[in-house]
Amino acid sequence: MKRGLVVFGICLAALLVSCKGKHEDQAAGAATHQNAKALATSSTLDVVGTYTGTLPCADCPGIKVEIILDADKSFTYNSTYIDRNANAPIEDIGEWSVKGDTLTLTYDDSSTPTKFFIGKGYIQQLDGDGQKITGKLASMFILKKKSN
Repeated sequence: MKRGLVVFGICLAALLVSCKGKHEDQAAGAATHQNAKALATSSTLDVVGTYTGTLPCADCPGIKVEIILDADKSFTYNSTYIDRNANAPIEDIGEWSVKGDTLTLTYDDSSTPTKFFIGKGYIQQLDGDGQKITGKLASMFILKKKSN
């Protein structure tokens, strides 16, 4: 009989501990969700603006880029190949979105989206897998935000 009570007591204690942990995990998860939601809203507001820079080019001195991110979530991507095509600018448009610290440009012509890491006062183009570009040319993929 005592042995049955001991086993019952152990099971009851384990049940109470597991319920307490579950409640704490749910509370922590809710707090994390709220923080992520606030960060996403903050990032979305902070990212609006105009970014400029010169990206590397395989067969020309570089590509001058200007990306305008509007508050309505639309963007304009202007690019000019230096010393090529009579320096004629190319304009692409579409919608942008932010998830965490990643900005995604989705083009109206259904071409492959472009992703950027969002930094303070800059965006950095990511590779095709959504990873930061490393190596000697890494700093050349940074576009700086223009002051208003």
